[in-house]
Amino acid sequence: MVAKISCGRSIKSALHYNESKLAEGKATLILSSRFGCDADDLAVWQKLARFDSLIKRNKKVKTNTVHISLNFAPGEQLVLGTLQYLAADYMQRIGFADQPFLVYQHHDAGHPHIHIVTTNIRTDGKAISLHNIGREKSEPARKALEQIYGLVVAEGRRQRVDLPAVMTPVTYGKAETKAAISNIVREITSTFRYASLEELNAVLRYYNVIADPGLPGSRCWSHRGLTFSIVDSEGGKVGIPIAASSIYGRPVLAALEKKMDANRVLGMQKRRRLRQAVEKVLASGSPGAARRFLERASITCHQAVSGGSPDLFLIDHLNRTVISVRGEGFRVPEIAHALRLDADGSTAITLLAQAPVAADFLFIDSAKLLHELTTDTHPQGEYLPSELLKRKKRRRKQ
Repeated sequence: MVAKISCGRSIKSALHYNESKLAEGKATLILSSRFGCDADDLAVWQKLARFDSLIKRNKKVKTNTVHISLNFAPGEQLVLGTLQYLAADYMQRIGFADQPFLVYQHHDAGHPHIHIVTTNIRTDGKAISLHNIGREKSEPARKALEQIYGLVVAEGRRQRVDLPAVMTPVTYGKAETKAAISNIVREITSTFRYASLEELNAVLRYYNVIADPGLPGSRCWSHRGLTFSIVDSEGGKVGIPIAASSIYGRPVLAALEKKMDANRVLGMQKRRRLRQAVEKVLASGSPGAARRFLERASITCHQAVSGGSPDLFLIDHLNRTVISVRGEGFRVPEIAHALRLDADGSTAITLLAQAPVAADFLFIDSAKLLHELTTDTHPQGEYLPSELLKRKKRRRKQ
């Protein structure tokens, strides 16, 4: 089992992401804890209102949303009751048993997985610490649950530890534009190692999406904005662009630049593997041998224009890393000649191989819950909204 924890600032966005899957028939709400009624009886506004009632008790805490995904190995088919108990058990072990949470089972990936939405703001207005929650709380919980429920041990897998969603290229008109773009962007920006916007776009174009910071001098460029659009087979943008700030997780330019800086350091070893692949391509005796090598290594090669000049990008789909051939100091014409690619400066993408899919209840005390939902649990004078809290003025020393 693999657990991923995302901490954010918008409970509405996390809820919308899962509710949109529910509306499309790609997810099922399998458990609602501490909502006072069955999951099937809850309306969307009631779910949001329950979370908001806690979040409003401490407006000073900006990171108030916790979105968790528990991913299981392909082939592990867990029955509904087991998923419910497992989710509740996990939440208890990480210290969220007394928090309201919703559990959604998603059906849109190549492996079984569930999503959990909750808040870290408690009924007394205090926030549950999220510092090192993955290492100190989630990891011990994951290991314990793997033993209890007989799950595939994540650390024992030969391939990737995390299990990425199965993604297919977006086709304009076949799915709701924002949802289609959001799914691709969220997965790629969070799991791939890229060191520039051009490298990120090389991966995004594989799925018919592009990130656009706007033309120099434009309003979008001046305000450091970023939009994502669907592109057709010719590389032209189609449909309405989606602002990065409106996508769950907010993959805005400033946030992506921080990831790029980190990727240059954290992804050095994986980028070295791609540089070695380029060297092997140059040393290969024939284009056929070079192509077969890349195909066996799950590496695809794409042509694009970067900075006004032709460039090649190598994408390692197994290790989820991308490099610019020119940016790594290699001569693009030499690589293009070794692979017999069209060197006409076209922005079209040449695909050498298809990307592989990486293989790689609590029983709640109803009386206690009813009391919590209907009674003011704060002693008189102990709890005040943050707006009414004023700092005490310090007296100046005479």
